[in-house]
Amino acid sequence: MTRIGLSFFVGIVVGTIFRTFAKMAIGITALIAAAMAGLSYFHIFNVDFSSVQNEYQHGVSWLHDQAYRLKDVVFNALPSSTSAAVGFISGLKRK
Repeated sequence: MTRIGLSFFVGIVVGTIFRTFAKMAIGITALIAAAMAGLSYFHIFNVDFSSVQNEYQHGVSWLHDQAYRLKDVVFNALPSSTSAAVGFISGLKRK
């Protein structure tokens, strides 16, 4: 019972932290993108989107690789992955 409870608790904590981080990251990214689009529209600051797209593709591939590694670490470290997943989903939900 301790293994399942601990995994569930860790899942809730990680889900709550992820929800908070995701909300902040989306908000900051939207603000930066809107500022860059506005500056580019008024010809104040011109952005070369071809190099941005290249860097984006490299970043996405790196993040994809790291996510798979994190998944493997989590599934090997937690005794009960199902209860951790249920806890993660519970942590993502609003109160």
